[in-house]
Amino acid sequence: MKIPKLNTESHWISLSDMMTGLMIIFLFVAVSYMSKNASRTQSMTNDLKEIFKNENSNQLKLGENLNFIFSDVNLCFKGNSAELSPAFKEKLDDFTPKLIGFIMKSVNLNSIAEIRVEGHTAVHRMISYKENIIMNDYKENLALSLERAKNVLSYMMRSFEGQPTDKLLPLFSAAGFSCGRILNKNKKIAFTDNTTNGANAILSFSDSRRVEIKIILKE
Repeated sequence: MKIPKLNTESHWISLSDMMTGLMIIFLFVAVSYMSKNASRTQSMTNDLKEIFKNENSNQLKLGENLNFIFSDVNLCFKGNSAELSPAFKEKLDDFTPKLIGFIMKSVNLNSIAEIRVEGHTAVHRMISYKENIIMNDYKENLALSLERAKNVLSYMMRSFEGQPTDKLLPLFSAAGFSCGRILNKNKKIAFTDNTTNGANAILSFSDSRRVEIKIILKE
């Protein structure tokens, strides 16, 4: 009695076709997700540009990634301290209600994961990022950068009065990065700048000493 041969070839062809189909579905979902995320980010960026169209100055700039940059720390703080200057308080008094108005739009509120206030400093002895950051300098500046971020957030919270704090407070945080995310002359974070001569570019101390407010979206 002859035992019939199994048609293993057709079996593997079917499995191969199934895997190809799953791969196509996965790629379609991934591309669709990225496209939707990019569209959402662009829409929010356009909205912020309209809201802050008169705010793009040397003191406050809207960045490329849903972030605001206060770059002139000499105007923001009193000397080499974390105490906010009267001029910076005045700027925050105008800035914060506009930001809250943007956040509280339901389409934005449902998309935002975090609003992070960041403090950044610089180390003047460094010329390029290839030189090692001196640990003592990093530790000293870490305390200053965190204190500045905390003070900015604390002052911004004055504008929370009359707002639904149960929705706002969970979103806000403060962080100090010391000189760890120092910028180069391209105004890019030195260690992540992969452009030509990015990581080797001369560092920009004036741009590195800054406060950033970042809108971080849900995935």
